[in-house]
Amino acid sequence: MAKKHRLGAEAWGSPQGEIRELAKPLEDLATREFPGFSPQPFSTRQWMDVLLRHVLLGQPLVQEAAELFRGLGDDDLLALADSFALERCEWRDWLLDGLAGG
Repeated sequence: MAKKHRLGAEAWGSPQGEIRELAKPLEDLATREFPGFSPQPFSTRQWMDVLLRHVLLGQPLVQEAAELFRGLGDDDLLALADSFALERCEWRDWLLDGLAGG
């Protein structure tokens, strides 16, 4: 999680992180060179988020995350799955506020 947040590897629920330094000039370039480009249903920035954050940075993190499960048995995996039960979830009020428009 710390690496994901530091890099800004996911636009949903993560800060922008270090990717912002790279993304801003690319957004500016796309806006300047393709002024009529309107990637539906996204803005240019959201479109860049998908490409840069989710694909460029997110995909390698999937492989790292998968390694965390290597060698776990059925009981371990069931215990991990149970940890996602609603009553065990940590509420992210800041994220809920953002979704509610507050």
